[in-house]
Amino acid sequence: MEQLALENRKLELELHRAVRPDFWSWAGQLSPVLVTVLGVAGFLFGVKQYVDQQKAGREAAIQQEKRELEARDRDFMKPLWEKELDLYFRATAAAATIATTKKSPQREVAENEFWQLYEGPLVVVENQALSGAMKRFGRCLDGHDRCDDNELRLRSRALASTIQETIEESAKLRLSEFSKNKFQYHR
Repeated sequence: MEQLALENRKLELELHRAVRPDFWSWAGQLSPVLVTVLGVAGFLFGVKQYVDQQKAGREAAIQQEKRELEARDRDFMKPLWEKELDLYFRATAAAATIATTKKSPQREVAENEFWQLYEGPLVVVENQALSGAMKRFGRCLDGHDRCDDNELRLRSRALASTIQETIEESAKLRLSEFSKNKFQYHR
């Protein structure tokens, strides 16, 4: 009877294993599917990494090109900016000399300097506000406006203040923006 009970127990265990397989046999059956899924996931991850690297490379190239363009603009604009500042200070000095000096050879030289700047070099760099300030000051000199000494000094200081604003505005310009807001004298 004991032997029969043991054989019964053995058959129960075999039957139990046949109905409910253990974890390793179950994992063994799923391993091809699992390997395939992991392989596809690894491939997709690699493709994503590649795409992200290409995008980052393109963005870095665009940024580098932008920096090189800005450096080229600065290099090109530097001598222009220096000349522009020189012209502004010459115009301010001429206007101040005219406004503070009575008829003399020094004032005559300053008036000639003012008109030379007005008709030529400042046209290249002046914006509309500076052109207007130069014109208002010039109207005192050419007789269009009757200006006493006080009015001449006021217009000289107004010209200097306009030049200050123009310097600040010009300092921010890039080469592609240089001619914006400039007074154009095309025929």
